[in-house]
Amino acid sequence: MWNESTPSMVIRVVLDSNIYIDALTQANLACVQLVERHLTDFDVKVPLFALLEAGRNLGRAKTQKLYSILRKCEIEPDYQLVPKELIQRYERLGGKKGDAVIAAYTELIGADYLVTQNRRFLKDVQNLPFTIIEAAQAIQLVSPEEEG
Repeated sequence: MWNESTPSMVIRVVLDSNIYIDALTQANLACVQLVERHLTDFDVKVPLFALLEAGRNLGRAKTQKLYSILRKCEIEPDYQLVPKELIQRYERLGGKKGDAVIAAYTELIGADYLVTQNRRFLKDVQNLPFTIIEAAQAIQLVSPEEEG
């Protein structure tokens, strides 16, 4: 039975760079909502390489806004290196280079979910140690009444 002394379940997520890009360019409403309103609802882990990729696609002003949002939510970049062998395993499973790196990182840190707008992302791979969802699905995890 739940009571106030019972800690709520913490959901650890990794957001693919396309979530940040779509949020900051306002290309997808669910991404905007996730990044601007729901980051603190999760234990968000941010690999440095995802931030660098987002920065290459966003331009200076939007990249600064992204870093400002992350700072406000007290989310720090993770500088941890992903083992080459783990990346290569995801490449063998069909992940492109960037996809393989983010998948390997997600497994390495033990995240529950990888949030991406890439519908093809390892879609045929069975028994992944994490679940791949889109931004709207992530919002539904923490705010079922909100439409993404």
